[in-house]
Amino acid sequence: MSILSPTPQWRMIPGHIHGLAQPALWGQITVDLRPGAQLAAFEAFMRRVVPGAIASPSVGIDECGVLEHVVFWIGELQRHARIAISMRAFVALATQEPSRALPTFDVALPVASHWAAASALQWVLKAANACLPRHQPPAATLDALAAEAAALLPQLKLGAERGFNTYPLLLAAYRLDVPVRKLSGRIVRLGLGTHARMLESSVSDTTSALGVNLASDKWLTARLLRGVGLPGTVNDVAADAERAVALAATLGYPVVVKPADQDQGRGVSAHLQNAQEVRDAFVIAAKASRRILVEKHVDGFGHRFTVHDGQVLAVLKRIAGGVTGDGQHTVTELLALQLQQPRVQRSVNLGRVSLDAEALALLEGSQRGPHSVVAASEFVLLRRRDNISAGGTNEHLSLDQVHPDNLALAVRAAKALYLDIAGVDILSPDIGRSWREHGAAICEVNARPQFGPGAQGDNYERMLTRLLGASSRIPVHIVLCGNQHAPELLQALQALRRAVGAQAVVLRAGRVGPRASPYRRLARRNACCPRCP
Repeated sequence: MSILSPTPQWRMIPGHIHGLAQPALWGQITVDLRPGAQLAAFEAFMRRVVPGAIASPSVGIDECGVLEHVVFWIGELQRHARIAISMRAFVALATQEPSRALPTFDVALPVASHWAAASALQWVLKAANACLPRHQPPAATLDALAAEAAALLPQLKLGAERGFNTYPLLLAAYRLDVPVRKLSGRIVRLGLGTHARMLESSVSDTTSALGVNLASDKWLTARLLRGVGLPGTVNDVAADAERAVALAATLGYPVVVKPADQDQGRGVSAHLQNAQEVRDAFVIAAKASRRILVEKHVDGFGHRFTVHDGQVLAVLKRIAGGVTGDGQHTVTELLALQLQQPRVQRSVNLGRVSLDAEALALLEGSQRGPHSVVAASEFVLLRRRDNISAGGTNEHLSLDQVHPDNLALAVRAAKALYLDIAGVDILSPDIGRSWREHGAAICEVNARPQFGPGAQGDNYERMLTRLLGASSRIPVHIVLCGNQHAPELLQALQALRRAVGAQAVVLRAGRVGPRASPYRRLARRNACCPRCP
């Protein structure tokens, strides 16, 4: 007999019930908590299937606690597939029928995709019923369950949020209890009434269209920045590969070849040292764009400054794809170990590097091969660009690790392009020193920035808090009175209205407020309805 037995009738609730931030899948689960149930065994197995999961809730080892734990993993399995599911679910003891000897609970699960929620519910209950009764479930049983989860995840990912920002943005909104309505694709409305704001990825309803157009052209951006005294990169457009080689010779090696109008590092080749590398890079860039730039290489790490309305919210140090040695393993072995890291497994691209032609060429340039053992703490570069989409990684920096001149530089760059939200990329060998000392450069200003979520998604929370202000809801006050004819009730309600800032008091006889209301006749008509209390 199963510990957890769902009733066969589950239904979708399109509205929001029990305080949930999303539509719900509602049903009932009967719990038969036998002596010796092992919540730890279930937890360990789920962390095997969902690596890098956030901390699970601390719950009591009773029927309700076990069920809350199971409900958490139903949501976490979907979040692992980048389906934006609120952490808030509903579990409560149902009204017991005399015929039921075991406790039955009402359960409401937040839903982004009906199919995904139902599939996650079915599999997690199956895993719980296999793990909870035993200290150590049979290995064959766990392996079969893990195989089922591995087959299910690609199907769940079909419902994943599109783009880089939408998923963590929605989770941040749910954590902040901000009302969310998805309109289409990546367009979401956050908040209600006059407090509502619209976002499409990280483009807001007040982002300048002119700024977006300026930022989409890296050639124009560089000239605009330099024109106002900021350190834009030095580059020019190459019509063909030979012109690119000529520009590289003029600028001086090393150089960067990249499209003028693409994001996420598409078609970019950095640190090119000779004419043949430039020709090869031009071919790669030409597959992504017709406008190709040759740019003077600037030493240092890339740093993404996320700016909103004149304030830097976050700074990321961007590290190109590669491996860090331990003095024992080869490059090939280090790559395999890196792919097993939970944060890599949980991401689409982060840290995912293969030994392709680019990696082998960089290894050869450093006089290494795939089977070379890398010294402890030594970093081996395997990618020419530092984008996450190319297998790079990010290091979150606190603002006090960044020189104030560099923070001010990022804000000035965003203002120069008329952007309220911007990702300003600054190349610098030491971001803790002023750009005025060592020749840092702004290589890009992104009008639709991808910025890392921070330790717990707090970068997105900071942006939403600034974007929405102190409130994101319409204040509503409701007072229910049993007898509207009670002495001095109207005076008491009017005093309460003034105290809480409510707009009106509504009685069965009509609306009473500071001025006449068009709702008075409607209220009176409803009062005459036979169904009115």
